[in-house]
Amino acid sequence: MFKRLKKKGYYFVIDALIGATIIFLSLMIILNSGSRPTKVQYNYEMAEEYTSFIINTKMEDLNSELVLQMINDGRIKDTRHSIIEQVDEFDYKSMSSDATALVQNITEPLIPQKYGFSYTLIKGVTRTLIYSRASPDINNAKIVIASKKITFLQIDSSTMFGPALVEIKIWA
Repeated sequence: MFKRLKKKGYYFVIDALIGATIIFLSLMIILNSGSRPTKVQYNYEMAEEYTSFIINTKMEDLNSELVLQMINDGRIKDTRHSIIEQVDEFDYKSMSSDATALVQNITEPLIPQKYGFSYTLIKGVTRTLIYSRASPDINNAKIVIASKKITFLQIDSSTMFGPALVEIKIWA
């Protein structure tokens, strides 16, 4: 009779240990899951933040030697244009080297070197690559995040550039 009761006690002890282990592991998973964003989420936020920056930042707000030189040379006429509008104007006036230099000058300090980056202007079926930092190679990337925004610019009272799409890609 006593042997049967002792065996029942073992089952309760083992059951309690298994239950405690499950509770402990569940708490560890729950507490560690929200500690940091995933790599995908971080890359997406970086692409969206960069796109927001080039849409909302005016040329007059930039503290860059290249931008000041372009203003002094007369290549940038309206300092109230946002960065994206200035790139649009450069593209409209076929000043592609200035558009590339501007995007590169703004991008290099903002996007870490471990990420690839490209800025493409899409007008209808025409894709114009304004700037690309292809290191690491996009074909070997584990993740590619693209952000697209509509852009347009009033050139003068009768001429308008766009609408066009700006595609920002970031990859790792």
